[in-house]
Amino acid sequence: MKKISHPIGYGLKEAGLPIIPVTIGDYCISFIVDTGATVSLIDKSVADRLGELVVIKEESNYMLSVDGNYKEVKHKAVVNFILNEIPFTHEFLCESLYESLIKIETECNIPVHGILGNDFLMKNRWIIDYERVEVVLNKQ
Repeated sequence: MKKISHPIGYGLKEAGLPIIPVTIGDYCISFIVDTGATVSLIDKSVADRLGELVVIKEESNYMLSVDGNYKEVKHKAVVNFILNEIPFTHEFLCESLYESLIKIETECNIPVHGILGNDFLMKNRWIIDYERVEVVLNKQ
């Protein structure tokens, strides 16, 4: 098994969050690595702007929000992205995240476009190493 790491110090220093940039086609977008999120999310407007680089499907799903209520999400997006020259494919719930994420961008000057949740982290066996301030990408 090949272990590759990616630094998360900048996001931790500026926003208090592990934030990583990924490449989708010619675009660079950023995700919060969130071990408290059960699912991964991408902002719907970002997915729409990516056009043919993602596959958006109409499919109702429910997610448990932080306030303890279930919220219906009507779209999913299959996203192929690259981090440290490693390709990843994952199915994200698509939801407007603007109100949730704009504060990070305005206060910390870091645009964030989505969340990598536990579904992604467990599937790909990522580990957040806070001692080394990095995400360890385990790829076979």
